[in-house]
Amino acid sequence: MANAVQDPWEEYLKTYKVHEESYAFTGALAAHSVQPFNKYSIEDARQVFPAIFKAAAGEIEFDGQVEELVIPSPYVTSGIPSSVYKPRNRAANPAILVYFHGGGLIILDRKSYETALKIIARDAGCVIVNVDYRLLHSTGKGLDPFDDAVAATKWVLANKERVGGSPSSKVGVGGDSAGGQLSACVTNEVKGLAFQILVYPHVDTSMSQPSVTEFINVPVLSKYDAEWFVNLASQALPNYHTDPRINPMIRTSTKQSPPTLVLLAQLDPIRDCGLVYAEKLKADGVRVRIVVIEGVPHIFFGLCAVFKTKCQEAYGHVVQLIKEFQ
Repeated sequence: MANAVQDPWEEYLKTYKVHEESYAFTGALAAHSVQPFNKYSIEDARQVFPAIFKAAAGEIEFDGQVEELVIPSPYVTSGIPSSVYKPRNRAANPAILVYFHGGGLIILDRKSYETALKIIARDAGCVIVNVDYRLLHSTGKGLDPFDDAVAATKWVLANKERVGGSPSSKVGVGGDSAGGQLSACVTNEVKGLAFQILVYPHVDTSMSQPSVTEFINVPVLSKYDAEWFVNLASQALPNYHTDPRINPMIRTSTKQSPPTLVLLAQLDPIRDCGLVYAEKLKADGVRVRIVVIEGVPHIFFGLCAVFKTKCQEAYGHVVQLIKEFQ
């Protein structure tokens, strides 16, 4: 008799209900012999995972304009490549969301998140600027991702009509995972932002929260995978844990942060990092809404062809916040 295939989620079933879409995703990874992040070199990970993300994101017909835009920057002469999604149904004074993709500051690109952002732009009637910041362990300096995020946001604030907004449009920032880390950097440095969307943000580099230990072996992103990203990032950023620009949790004040949605994945080692940062924001008087999407792992947010119902659930919360500002 053949041995039964072990359930990769078995360790967590006594405490959590794993959604069927999470099973579908881990099954697809196994079928294509995809290894955990920590088994790859940076170079191999950069080859493997963008294709996985784009396949799991799928494509949609977008009723509107997609503009490829290079944002001028004082930090890089070639500028910052970005995609701007301008739905035909956008509001008269549409909100503008400047978005930073996840990937540990190491891998992925703006195209990995294009479908998700088109759906949100369509459903919210807003403009989204999808920023391709420079990655760590590429050419340049360690702070490149943070410099690019700040420069892109400042430019959008000064050029709202250029990207499809109006002079009255409100501008917010958002991102998932390391993109949430960049977003928190931006809101603590750039004035004039109306809202912030943090999707399972990496905002406490200490990795000391209970969920890190609880999900040590969880599929998709385990503690070991999270540590792989942190170790690589800290090699490029010697002050990774001690510079408040990089590690938002150690900032003495976050009072400048705008109203914030903190959207978390339940089965995620860095879930509690987002929770403690949300409490830090609340303690500083920031209006915060916390939403935990149950039964899903880290990285689900952009994979809307696989996590069909769970992404729609998550996007609904994002759309709700954006619509408050247009």
